[in-house]
Amino acid sequence: MRSICLLPALFAFAGTLAVSAEPGPECAPVLKAMAKTLQSDHATVTTMDNRTTNGITAGGVNYLQFDGGWRVSRMSPKDNQQQSEENLRNAKSYTCQALPDSSVDGTAVANYKARTVAQEAVVDSIISISKATGLALRVENTIDTGDGTKKSYSTRYTYEGVRAPAVQK
Repeated sequence: MRSICLLPALFAFAGTLAVSAEPGPECAPVLKAMAKTLQSDHATVTTMDNRTTNGITAGGVNYLQFDGGWRVSRMSPKDNQQQSEENLRNAKSYTCQALPDSSVDGTAVANYKARTVAQEAVVDSIISISKATGLALRVENTIDTGDGTKKSYSTRYTYEGVRAPAVQK
């Protein structure tokens, strides 16, 4: 699995096939929002299997919280974007579908369903994008590895008052 904690998960799991997914125009809002999200200062809370992982992107640096302390990630936001693009290129297919609009914490969002088919897995995602800012507010993913194992996780994004944390040495 590649960089699953740092990526917004649209392309978190992709194989090494040299097959380029050609997303249709219906994927443009999702791809644009996720690229913008990766480059914006934000905080994330990711929940998977009753475990929570916190992250912060501030000033072009990614931070992850482990055992209550913050550490600088080896991957920068630019690295995350490059990894996302590589994963998309390596996917067998990437499709999107608009879903009904709704709200997340009182913010109007456009919702999209995305499906990434890779060599090792299929990732089904629901992406909620703020209508006001074009940034992702929530991404829910289910990864099916084809062996009967399915993993689901959800990432929430916030953008207000985001600052670099004190780093544990």
